[in-house]
Amino acid sequence: MTSYTVTIEADEQKYPQLLSNGDKIHQKILGEGRHQVVWRDPHKKPSYLFALVAGDLGVIQDHYKTTSGREVLLEIFAPHGQQSRCYHAMSSLRNR
Repeated sequence: MTSYTVTIEADEQKYPQLLSNGDKIHQKILGEGRHQVVWRDPHKKPSYLFALVAGDLGVIQDHYKTTSGREVLLEIFAPHGQQSRCYHAMSSLRNR
C-alpha cells in the first residue's frame, strides 16, 4: 500500500486531459505544444488501483461543499458527445 504523486507530460493537442487518482495540485504549459499536470493521491492503495488517463475527452463539471466547508470541483470525463450520459453519475456523486 502506498500513496501516489504523479507527474504527466504530453502533447497538449493530442492529449488535452491528463488524469490520475487524487487531487490535481499543479498544472502548467511547458511550451512547444506540451503541458504537464501533477496529481497527488493521499489515500494509500495497492498498485492495481492506480489509474492514469491521457486523451481527448468531454467533461461535465459541478461543485460540492464538503462537511468541513471546503469547495470541491467535481468532474466526470467521457468520450465527446456522450457527456449527457454522465448526469446521473454526477448526481449520485454529489448525493453520496
